[in-house]
Amino acid sequence: MKNLSRLGFLLFLLVGFVAGMTVSAALTQIVETGIVTGVVRDKSGAVIPGAHVSIGNNATALTSTAVTDSQGLYVSPPLDPGDYTVEFAASGFGKVQEHVRVDVGGRVAVDSVLTVAETT
Repeated sequence: MKNLSRLGFLLFLLVGFVAGMTVSAALTQIVETGIVTGVVRDKSGAVIPGAHVSIGNNATALTSTAVTDSQGLYVSPPLDPGDYTVEFAASGFGKVQEHVRVDVGGRVAVDSVLTVAETT
């Protein structure tokens, strides 16, 4: 009987340890990155679906991309902390660049207004 209680206690400790490590690993992944999100519109205020958003890390030159949805909204993939250049482009519109800083656990809102491209 005593061995059964000891075995149950050891099993309880093992389950608690594994659960604690799983939660700890999940929390570590969440707080090591940030994201950039926003809405892309034209000069009249109408949203621009299908706009391409390029998010380049200034220190590493790594680039992530996103495309706006039907409501003009984009959300970057998780980004390492650092300084980024965000470039917006859409067919028939000029490109726009913004510079932002992404912090650990941060959510940076970067909206953009694109103007119609000049024709030559």
